[in-house]
Amino acid sequence: MNDHHPHWMLAGVAEETAPRSTVDLWPRIKRAALQKQASHRRSANRSRRFGFAMLVVILPLVLAMVLSPAVRAQVQTWVGAIGGQMFTTSGDYPGDDEPVTTVANESLSLAEARETPGMAIDLPSWVPAGFVLQDPVSVLQLGDGVTRVEITWSSPENGAILLNIEQYPAGSESNWLVSPESIEEVLVDGEPAALVRGAWNANAKQWDHMDFLSLYWKSGVQNYILRGLGGQISAETLIRMAESIP
Repeated sequence: MNDHHPHWMLAGVAEETAPRSTVDLWPRIKRAALQKQASHRRSANRSRRFGFAMLVVILPLVLAMVLSPAVRAQVQTWVGAIGGQMFTTSGDYPGDDEPVTTVANESLSLAEARETPGMAIDLPSWVPAGFVLQDPVSVLQLGDGVTRVEITWSSPENGAILLNIEQYPAGSESNWLVSPESIEEVLVDGEPAALVRGAWNANAKQWDHMDFLSLYWKSGVQNYILRGLGGQISAETLIRMAESIP
């Protein structure tokens, strides 16, 4: 029902008037209309004041989320497992102003690296044409008892492919920090794996190197990371290599 319509104002006045009386209804209709308009103006003013008050409360919160790096980082953060490996996404560079640390590595022949206790080092049976296995390989002892073996195939025209095989102590696991929207789930031999585009730039302190591709998956107790460097290596190439590892 529309209370503003003159028909309803007229009906309201008529109901209050004796049926046989002769009454000039216009003054009462006019007063009723003015009273109704005044009532709606007060209601509208209250609504505007309430809306303005809500805006005053909400606007600083929205600005805080947009301008505060801490809040913005929390909004962008996601933590989860893909392909048996843990990931955290964040738009903030992980190192802040700390200097980049270099981990010492041991250069061993592939045969010597295969003698590393607890490590199973199997190579892909398929590698794209033009890529040559580099021997020796690198063995790194990272923090918290993590052992990593790095194996490289290089091509003068097409860049390099790196295979990292990592062994974690019982009860610990990886947690890779990557940029939001850089990670997607793919399949390796029908099992989930994570494909990440780009890498952190330590000099610019931001996510960069969009010509880098990294494929993460887990097999048994070992973590595998296959990286394509140089922009000439596709996701399909990395997946095919990964699926050819025994």
